[in-house]
Amino acid sequence: MGSVRVWSIIVYMTDRKEHNRLQQEIFDGLVHVFEAPLEQSVQDRLRRIVARAEIEPGDVVLDVGTGVGALIPLILEYKPYRILACDLSTEMLKRVAQKYPRVETFNSDVIDLDLDRASLDVVFMNGMFSNIYDKPAALARLVFLLRPGGRMVVSHPEGREFICRLRENVKFHLDLLPAKKEWLGMISPFPFEPVLFEDEPEFYLALARRKEDPKEDTGVGV
Repeated sequence: MGSVRVWSIIVYMTDRKEHNRLQQEIFDGLVHVFEAPLEQSVQDRLRRIVARAEIEPGDVVLDVGTGVGALIPLILEYKPYRILACDLSTEMLKRVAQKYPRVETFNSDVIDLDLDRASLDVVFMNGMFSNIYDKPAALARLVFLLRPGGRMVVSHPEGREFICRLRENVKFHLDLLPAKKEWLGMISPFPFEPVLFEDEPEFYLALARRKEDPKEDTGVGV
């Protein structure tokens, strides 16, 4: 039985690494596409997403799947103490570092992100939640990284239908964004309290708060 479990873990890691490698390769080649100016309507919806997190001066904020940093200037307006950004694409992270030198960048899957326990106040997963290979593992990692009371924001400024159309044309697997019932079921095993769920034709946001339960231990990242 032990050997079967070890084999399963090896296969899982291989699949996740291949999934991430493919994404890195694709997005490294799309930097110029993502650097194109955003439509004002999209920019307005991004501003709305960032506002929902209620960032306060002194907060430590992580932008997962930052891309070329579309959220960064909007986050900066709230004057957080630190901004961290991770992405699988090395080329996109180079652009972030060039444009926003104060942002700390990590070329990493959020599951592998090497940060201290309870070191974050806000985590954004904007326009990329569908790309995550293992969502339960990602959520477990965020339980470890968020302070009690910390906010986790899953969002997309184009809405769920956009992902339905997009997944027909990409070379890697994309999950649909979860509807409300599915989202609540997804976070229920973890110490997250649902706060907001907004699902509109061109806007998606699910916000949850890390419960005030320091005894909770997912066993991830310890």
